Amino acid sequence: MELSKFAYITAIGTLADSLISLISLITVSKLSTVAIAATGIVSYLFFLINAASMVFTGGLMVLISQAFGARKLELAEEASAETLSLAMASSLIALISMPMWLKPYLELVSMGNSDIVSESYIYASMRLLSLPAILINSSLSAIYRAGDDAYTPTICSLVNASSGAIIIPSMTLGLFGLPRMGLLGAGLGSSISSYLSVLVYAVRPPPLRIGIRRPRSLAAKVIWIGAAHGS
Repeated sequence: MELSKFAYITAIGTLADSLISLISLITVSKLSTVAIAATGIVSYLFFLINAASMVFTGGLMVLISQAFGARKLELAEEASAETLSLAMASSLIALISMPMWLKPYLELVSMGNSDIVSESYIYASMRLLSLPAILINSSLSAIYRAGDDAYTPTICSLVNASSGAIIIPSMTLGLFGLPRMGLLGAGLGSSISSYLSVLVYAVRPPPLRIGIRRPRSLAAKVIWIGAAHGS
């Protein structure tokens, strides 16, 4: 694929990824000012999460591209498997430990406003359920793009944005016969759309064999490369 075309398609996917928080913000603006503030605080948290996920994407894409260039397909598959395992393990650890760090973070950024903390905790705890999907997507997108397939990750992002544009308002405001769930519905709708988008990878053939294996030196190398690339 031509580099300019590859960059254009990737840019469309990046733009689509940024729409979920905007969709949520527009939707909850119909609830209350506290809900708007709560959504804004959590959106910044997800900005940080997405930035951190780029470590997986950048590092794995570099390593796989090098392996493809050297015709070391087995190395690319091992790096992919270790990174996917690390992504899943990291997301599960973050979810399990959420009661320990989420409320202190919200209290800090809301400057102790109890109403905002209460509302944002509901929204954040539901939206953070999407963390495994986000980190798995960051790894899979790197695998496909390193294999010169920019379309699949972009389709995934477009599915996320388009399904979110329907599900989030429906669950938040009670459209199409659904119960009005407020911020809980906004967060849960965001998570559902994230998992729906990952299903795209199940119907698009990958450029290499996808597997899972215990994270070791290759996963550490991916993180090191991604962190260096991001800085």
